[in-house]
Amino acid sequence: MAKDGKGAKSVKIPKRIGGVKLSKGLRKSGEKLLEKAQTPEGRKMLAAGLAMAASVAARAQTPQAPRAPVPPVPPVPPVPPVPPVPPVAPVPPVAESGEGVPPPLHASHPAPDGMGTPVVDPQEIVAAVGAVAGAFLDGLFGRKRGGS
Repeated sequence: MAKDGKGAKSVKIPKRIGGVKLSKGLRKSGEKLLEKAQTPEGRKMLAAGLAMAASVAARAQTPQAPRAPVPPVPPVPPVPPVPPVPPVAPVPPVAESGEGVPPPLHASHPAPDGMGTPVVDPQEIVAAVGAVAGAFLDGLFGRKRGGS
């Protein structure tokens, strides 16, 4: 009688095979593997494994076409190092009349010809950012800020 109740004999692996003693754990895992191999799914897996092994063996047996030899790449001569160049201080531009050109325009100086960036008062920017921050905080905390 079988232990699993299916009526099939359980597979037993002998303790010695070819004069080599097998450990109990190896025999038990081998027995489980053999029991799985006796199922239809196990047979499909075995067939797929044997087909893969056969294709590898066939590929190893067929002679490969000789590959064309790759010509060696000629060595590239090393590039000599370039000595570092010391930095040169910029020379300010001088007008033809000999007077220096005016410094570049900043936000505090308006463009002389009316072209370029308009002048923005920094206090206006601070006031606008403060108003936006106040509106955000009022919405976040739901309270009124100010003198009341």
